[in-house]
Amino acid sequence: KMMITMFDIVLNFFGFILNTFFREIKSRGSHNIPKEGPVIFIGAPHANAFVDGLLLMKYSKRQVFLMIAQNAINYGHYVDILARAIRAIILKRPKDLAESGKGKIFLDESKADSLRINGINTEFTNQLKVGYQISLPREYGSSEITEIISDTELVIKKEFKEPKALEVLTQPGGTPYTCMPYVDQSNLYETVLEMLNAGKCIGVFPEGRSHDRSELIPLKGYYSISKLRLFKLLMHFIDRYLLLLVGIAFMALGAMAANLGLDIKIVPCGLNYFQAHKFRSRAVIEFGSPISIPSELVEKYNMNGSDRREACNKLMEIIYERLKLIAVIAPDYETLSVIRAVRRLCRPENRKLEIDEMIDLDRRLINGYMKFKNDSNVQGIYKKVKEYDQLLKYNRLKDYQVHKTTTSTLTAALKGSYIMISGRHVIATWKILVSFKVIPISYGIYTLISLSLAYKYNWGFIMNFGLFSPIIILIMLFMNSYVTIRLFDIGTDLYRSLYSLILTLSQSTIKDLRKIRNELSYEIIEIINEIGPKIYPDFDNECIIQQLKEIKSK
Repeated sequence: KMMITMFDIVLNFFGFILNTFFREIKSRGSHNIPKEGPVIFIGAPHANAFVDGLLLMKYSKRQVFLMIAQNAINYGHYVDILARAIRAIILKRPKDLAESGKGKIFLDESKADSLRINGINTEFTNQLKVGYQISLPREYGSSEITEIISDTELVIKKEFKEPKALEVLTQPGGTPYTCMPYVDQSNLYETVLEMLNAGKCIGVFPEGRSHDRSELIPLKGYYSISKLRLFKLLMHFIDRYLLLLVGIAFMALGAMAANLGLDIKIVPCGLNYFQAHKFRSRAVIEFGSPISIPSELVEKYNMNGSDRREACNKLMEIIYERLKLIAVIAPDYETLSVIRAVRRLCRPENRKLEIDEMIDLDRRLINGYMKFKNDSNVQGIYKKVKEYDQLLKYNRLKDYQVHKTTTSTLTAALKGSYIMISGRHVIATWKILVSFKVIPISYGIYTLISLSLAYKYNWGFIMNFGLFSPIIILIMLFMNSYVTIRLFDIGTDLYRSLYSLILTLSQSTIKDLRKIRNELSYEIIEIINEIGPKIYPDFDNECIIQQLKEIKSK
């Protein structure tokens, strides 16, 4: 009971942090989350390190136990304390315990045995054991050790075939290497099974570490598994973050096979950000409809061999396809930039889109583009939007400034959506982590200074509270911080609008850009009206026709 109370306290604390850092957070699809029973939340894309997990915990409306890698705990002692308070499941991966190998290793080309690795000034017998892995620099490859012959000679299970790996192994003087120990994951597996059997929720980010790519990291295939190799392969899954989803599929099927009455639901969770690294940015978290694990997959899992492999592969494919439905996934950043520009050009004139509606529109536009990207008309629009975007950058303008700037009112100039693609995917996390240290220290110093001044100058409105004076000062500091943040939001909007207001002195530039924009908007909406019904049955032709009339009348 005490632990649950602590969990709630920590969760509310995280909620306060999130609401302070983000200007707006939208949650969609929370009604899809089962109110009871075991649930595995699968989050993607993993674009914002610790922040993704905090959002999942806060808006899932269930007590979620996150899977956190050991290296994340190493960020600081306070992170370890918070992780234990929320009862996170700690993943100890071999690469988290890796250490640099002594000496250098090389592959003797004069010998036909490509599995035999030699060393220079190495201590294989002291530093390595059978079952450990040796890893080459820059992730050129790794392989498990099957036999240690001497301090300078060992045998690996799988030969290095990649050209880069062979290049560093055969270079004069050898190459540095990393030693990764074998980690027994049996306790982890048992913990997960116990939680699922108890009807609890687990949160996982199958891409492992956070990234700044515009698409989901592709998930690899499944390996042959037997009960005797269960824990060893589970370690392999967790070591290679790309295969973590396979490990989750294995755990889910294993739990249902062990307990036939268990009904595990898998809920995909899409996370999307606008300027994720910036203070007072925006975020959207979306929960998809729960995935029920088919009974035939559980039956196949029980058969072992190729049937077990097929069952895990099939469940992984189902999860991956459902993730793609709720995440904004583009093949590259250029396409994502163009799609978001198209969204701004085709959005309804009579109202401002909410951020969750923006995400949904982005997703639909990307889906349409991927299906018709070879169409000549679509390619033509793609090129024109890129040119228009370059023209805006040349004039140091945003699209909303061209669309809304007038000399008659400041309000119109303030409307718009500030969109920027950024690869700085861990900056938000570091800002929050640093604030954990800086803010308490700063508030403590400010409180001491205020108490000293109050005592020196006899400020009655503070000193009259006696021992409660420090608390009163802290409350005043928090209120001051809140007001400062709100003023910062307003001031930032005003600052961003200054340049567009100055340009109203030269209306020719705005008029030319506005003309180009209107023509481009008309072409985009015409194409959407043409191909939209081919993709989406709920496509609203009447709404599009009305938009075309409004643009044509300008």
